[in-house]
Amino acid sequence: MLDSGLHKELTSPSSPLSDMSSTSPHYMSSHPPDAYGTPYDPYTSHQVLNPINGGKSGPKETYHQPSYTYTTGTSTYRRPWWMMGFEKKQTVGLFVFFGGAILGFSLSRTAMLSFHRLLKLTTAGEGYWYEKAPSKANIIIHIWTSLPASFFSVFLFLPITWNRWARFHGIFGYILSLLLAISLICGAIVGRRGQGGDLNIQAGVYMLASASAYSVVMGCLAARRGAIDVHREYMLRAWFYNGTFVTTRVTALLSAQVITAVNGYYSLWKCAEVGYVLKTVDALVRAYPECGTPIALQKPTWVHVAVHSSWNEGKLGKASASRASFGMALWVAMILHMVGIELYLRYTLDEGRQWREWSERKANGQDQTELPNRMPRYEDRLLVHPRPLNPFNS
Repeated sequence: MLDSGLHKELTSPSSPLSDMSSTSPHYMSSHPPDAYGTPYDPYTSHQVLNPINGGKSGPKETYHQPSYTYTTGTSTYRRPWWMMGFEKKQTVGLFVFFGGAILGFSLSRTAMLSFHRLLKLTTAGEGYWYEKAPSKANIIIHIWTSLPASFFSVFLFLPITWNRWARFHGIFGYILSLLLAISLICGAIVGRRGQGGDLNIQAGVYMLASASAYSVVMGCLAARRGAIDVHREYMLRAWFYNGTFVTTRVTALLSAQVITAVNGYYSLWKCAEVGYVLKTVDALVRAYPECGTPIALQKPTWVHVAVHSSWNEGKLGKASASRASFGMALWVAMILHMVGIELYLRYTLDEGRQWREWSERKANGQDQTELPNRMPRYEDRLLVHPRPLNPFNS
């Protein structure tokens, strides 16, 4: 009888105090363990207080920590490519490809720091203008500023540089940006006579120099006012535009081989440029009688001749093939680089959004003294801020 009474009292208590006011002799005794649940203990983990299976009977489930956590500090797990601060394998591949191309091109052109080596390594016929003012001073300044700036800029795009050495990244970045701006100005001046000075080449050089200079200036201004996301976008554009000349050289070399195979292309040269390559007046007159006329001998820069573009006809033929294909190669490379960098920026919109949020937190005076060690991933943000369900999709 006592057991049945106790069972009736415990089936549906009206309140926690209902049993205390009961006349049952059991109100003074301790409660059964399952009557009101486990007493609250502030030192008990939330997994015990709120079991995953909802308190139902059955085998207990094991609690697993989530593998991704939202943090701006050092991550609890690492991948090999994270040693340099990268978040994605694709980003590492792009950095190795384009950064390696810039490093290789810069190292291969270090011999041009000597002016005499510059005259030998450049396209035949260009040296005629490089030895004259103002091209000589501008080409020297262009080489001495563009090569160091291009080489060291690759290391500033390593995420570890702005994660751990933000001040060094900023100071060194301003120095390289200044060198790039100077090299663009001097390169634009030299571009007036570059590869024959054709109008399509001049237009491409001036357009590319203007776009690069605008991007680097806007990037520095954005960094100055703390808009790191805008700074990132403009600096990527500036240096990606600057890398157009690497693609141009490769494209022009391949196009020259095609032109040689077609065997029907010519480029326009001044008699002075042809004479600079052939070295003697006799060789010039024998190859191009038009350059032996009295007016051509008096004003060699006024008379033009058509030079056959062929990679198999010595220095003059190779230079003519390079000159004939350079304008096309420049514009193709410009389109590829300008479209490619915009596609990359669109591909990394989430990363730009994280930098924008970081800039806003810093501008609002929150405790953010250094750049985050790891940019949160998209999956990490979903763990903290899950995407709201759309009731219309149910």
